[in-house]
Amino acid sequence: MNSLFFVFIFSFCLSIIAYPYLIKLLVLQRIVDKPDLRKVHNIEKPSIGGILFLPTTLVCIWIVHLENVFETKEIYLLVSCILIIAIGLLDDLVNLRARYKLLLFIPAISCVVFGADIQLTSFQGLFWLNEIYYPFAILLTVFTIVSMTNAFNLIDGIDGLAGIIGFLACTILGVLINLQGHYFHGVLLIGVAGSILAFLRFNWMPSKIFMGDTGSLFLGFLITISLIRFIEGRHLLADTFSFQNPISFSIAIIVIPFFDTIRVFSVRIFSGKSPFDPDKNHLHHLLLKLGFNHASASFILLSVTCTFILIAFLFREFSDNSFFYWMFLVGLCLSVFTHYLTYGKSFARKRKLVMKKSNHKVSDTNDSFPSIKPEKVPVS
Repeated sequence: MNSLFFVFIFSFCLSIIAYPYLIKLLVLQRIVDKPDLRKVHNIEKPSIGGILFLPTTLVCIWIVHLENVFETKEIYLLVSCILIIAIGLLDDLVNLRARYKLLLFIPAISCVVFGADIQLTSFQGLFWLNEIYYPFAILLTVFTIVSMTNAFNLIDGIDGLAGIIGFLACTILGVLINLQGHYFHGVLLIGVAGSILAFLRFNWMPSKIFMGDTGSLFLGFLITISLIRFIEGRHLLADTFSFQNPISFSIAIIVIPFFDTIRVFSVRIFSGKSPFDPDKNHLHHLLLKLGFNHASASFILLSVTCTFILIAFLFREFSDNSFFYWMFLVGLCLSVFTHYLTYGKSFARKRKLVMKKSNHKVSDTNDSFPSIKPEKVPVS
């Protein structure tokens, strides 16, 4: 555990020193994120801040002399992370289409699934199911990685949100996976958490830099494969923490991107639109519409995540088949409630504006007619 602490501290210190130089370089090279209709910022800001997450971590692992924790299979994990960062960087620079991005995901996912042997092979009793037939297990693993990586990418819409959710997830999973015996994977997560914490110093409202797809895709990918490894290795934690609800606990860690993606895609489909059409209907956008600023919205969503994690941890002795449904119902209700609360407030604001314009027109009409004053009759 001491090695985790040192890697975290060194990664934070190295990143806090490096980010000011990266910001200056990106501004000088005009590598910036420009505002448009689907973004909430109105000025150009440097992007690809997430490019430092992995390099600073690897340097710190070398500084602390943890090369001995590197396992043979972990080289595939590292290669897949590098490929994802390259995809995100390319997307930030040339704005890749979704189909091309998906094709480029194939080598990275192949490294993880077949090289590092990170696969979803069991439902852990959820839906009264256990072992999954191998071909379906591969398809489910690929679908999970692709969908949740992009779900995390979608929450990177306001200052600080993706950073604090990523920091929390990497910290918790780093400790748990280290306890499972995957030391390099655990150290990698903790080092990335330290780099994210330093990044938040420059990404908090008002932000000076964005992590870009370079960072959000990498974090989504790393967190997703870490959750899969945690679920599959939950029996390795029997001596410390006995998790009977590994799937529910995993969803609790990514509760915001998980339920936000389900709600947004459902709304788009029922509206007759493509589920991949961008809009400003995500949870963080709804909170901004309710009057919260970036920092307040991020703290609210972080608090919701922490609450779900705490409840899932306290009820870890309950099986997924008994706990998952309640958690799913509560998460879905909260997501839908926020949607309709925003819709109701927006409707009330529009109605008030219409009434105000209507009253103004009535007032103008009354002013157009001269008022007739009664003549005073002299009293004799």
